[in-house]
Amino acid sequence: MPTQYTVESGETLSDIAVKLDVPVEALRAVNDLGNSDLVEPGQVLIVPPSGILVQEADPALTIRELARLYDLAPFTVAAYNGIVRDLVDVPLGRNVVIVPDDSSRLRTEP
Repeated sequence: MPTQYTVESGETLSDIAVKLDVPVEALRAVNDLGNSDLVEPGQVLIVPPSGILVQEADPALTIRELARLYDLAPFTVAAYNGIVRDLVDVPLGRNVVIVPDDSSRLRTEP
């Protein structure tokens, strides 16, 4: 499962990406920041693991449909993207992070 990071005063998204060895694009996608690098002190960010893919998603796709394309568990994909379980069947409308080598490949979720 993803970890979290609390932004400290004076940090930028680029600083955090270097500190955590995570691509800036992945931090943007998983935290739904769009193209922005703006973060606030005290803001809690989801930190994806290494080996992730930033997937430009068709806005009409749901998490469940996208997970199926990668043979991943939908609730795990949702968790890595800060999306609550209740929304796995709602169209995304944004880019998401895919963790292709995650143990979610076991598909123990519906």
